Amino acid sequence: MKIKIGNICHMIVHYVGNKSREEGVSFSEKELDFTDVSSDITSMLDKSFDAKEPCHFYFESTLALNPIYTFVKTIFGDVSRFQEQSEFIAKILYEKTSHPMTKSGELNIIYLSDCEIDGKKTDAIAMLKTENKQPAYQYLHTEHGYEIQKSEVISFAKVEKGCLIFNINENDGYVVFSVDKKSKGIQPKYWKDDFLHIMTDVTSYSRTKNLLNSCKTFIADNYAEDSKVERANLISKVRKVLEQTETLSIHEFSQEIFCEDNLDKQFETYLSSKDNPCRMHEEDIQIEKPLVKRKSSLPKTTLYLDSNFEINIWGGHDNIVQGYDEAAGMNYYQFFYNKEK
Repeated sequence: MKIKIGNICHMIVHYVGNKSREEGVSFSEKELDFTDVSSDITSMLDKSFDAKEPCHFYFESTLALNPIYTFVKTIFGDVSRFQEQSEFIAKILYEKTSHPMTKSGELNIIYLSDCEIDGKKTDAIAMLKTENKQPAYQYLHTEHGYEIQKSEVISFAKVEKGCLIFNINENDGYVVFSVDKKSKGIQPKYWKDDFLHIMTDVTSYSRTKNLLNSCKTFIADNYAEDSKVERANLISKVRKVLEQTETLSIHEFSQEIFCEDNLDKQFETYLSSKDNPCRMHEEDIQIEKPLVKRKSSLPKTTLYLDSNFEINIWGGHDNIVQGYDEAAGMNYYQFFYNKEK
């Protein structure tokens, strides 16, 4: 999808504390005057969201019971209720911040007009939570010279935690893009799952990403006792197979990668199990090659030997011997090859 950010029409900021610490919610009585920062905010939104991963609101029983979806729908239907509904949104976020590690911060809610998605003009709503502030220093000119003053500021470089909702596909939960750059462990769950309650659309991109993440987790859990060389060789094999495949059969892929260790059926079961956060069914997948080629898509296959050597493993672990030289008192690797390229 291609998206284009339009113009800010309304913006309001509420403070949302941590519920476990009883920090409460503080509502703004009026909308923010965004005149001086409008272009900075729209620029930040434009470069922060990955249009390759669209999501949609959902709820287990019926979509209408998703509170954020309902509040957003109300605003799109009557923008004069923007401030009223923004307070409801802030209250819901506060209810989801019960984890002690969840940071307090400002919830920025923005109404945008003249946006575009795949060439279609529509309005949009952005929600941004600012939790991490950066130190800034300002010189103050006095009659005796200069003084320096320290303060904490919000960066408009990129969204850390936020979502962008386009007013299309209302009955299917709208088109939503979400980002959460800073949260680790359990924390991303509260923003995407507990607060927004959104689900990633099923696309070739999302299915390729889910397969890569599933491979990453499965290898980490089942090959922990293997040597680094053997794990690197297996990861390289996964990448090579995916790079050479247009349409992938899960069954054939599982046999090619994991059959030698009798883990192919276990991997197929893992893909569709509830224990897999990237749960997926055994269907053919159109592989997104650029995603496979990203260095971050799979674990590194590089051996770091002291501070002198970095060795990339692309296969051929049978031609690598690891040992210990008692005379030298050091570990070693031997690599056997036919010719140098």
